[in-house]
Amino acid sequence: MAYFGHHAINGSLGLTSGQQYEERIAKLEAELQSLETRRAALDKKTAMLRDGSLERDMIDEQARRLLGLTRSNEIVILQ
Repeated sequence: MAYFGHHAINGSLGLTSGQQYEERIAKLEAELQSLETRRAALDKKTAMLRDGSLERDMIDEQARRLLGLTRSNEIVILQ
């Protein structure tokens, strides 16, 4: 009985492992929410670059950032 009692509490499918699984599920759900938010932001940026809805400011900003170019009257603030 002690053997079964011990494994019912501490075993791989016991009560304590159930709590660990719940904690891991909560952590992974929070990570999923963060990734979904980030993906939505990236989808919004890529939507601006698709045909029919090209945003000139967005293209200009991306090109300047990638090429490292500025105009003589611009001020660059690095973060």
